[in-house]
Amino acid sequence: MSEQSNDKQALDQGIDQSRRKFAKVGVAAPVIMTLASKPVFGAQCLSQMMSGNASHQDGSCQLGWSPGGWCGDVGRVGGMLTRDAWEEAGFIMADKVCKGKGNGNGKCTYTDGSKVSDTPFSAPSGSPDITMLEVICDPRIDQELRHCLTAYLNASLSEKVSNFTYILTKAQVVGICDGSIPLPQGYISLNSFLDSTWN
Repeated sequence: MSEQSNDKQALDQGIDQSRRKFAKVGVAAPVIMTLASKPVFGAQCLSQMMSGNASHQDGSCQLGWSPGGWCGDVGRVGGMLTRDAWEEAGFIMADKVCKGKGNGNGKCTYTDGSKVSDTPFSAPSGSPDITMLEVICDPRIDQELRHCLTAYLNASLSEKVSNFTYILTKAQVVGICDGSIPLPQGYISLNSFLDSTWN
């Protein structure tokens, strides 16, 4: 085979490989565009917070609801009844029945709702079937888990509704809660940071 023939064959192979790469990029591009939807706005908000920019609410991101907001059975979250907001976020708000005095002195039972085990977080030891609502409503159980579940509900709701873009994505909530994403500058605890992301 001549040297010219070998060069042409090498050139043809190079073009063929380039076409394959281009074809792969063409196929992947719509997927990337699909993924770069609402969660990207949350990612940008966290990036701004990480760089110390206090004005992280540039109109594209909003504060979420506190544990009290998600706990209130007759309240509203994002203009909808709290129970409906849980459903929009992809979870079931447990039924809560309390007996005794208020202010945390009574005993409440929680049934038929999404459990902590339905999330990426671990239930408190000895309570594998505890509901998300019980942890969120009872600050005596586990404050960090309470904050992480609340932030996760906000992020989940943000991904499902068009009129609310929470500061964090679900992946960012998990990363911040498990320590794989550091807290932004100026925050000394997980709870104080998450408190700053809701009303």
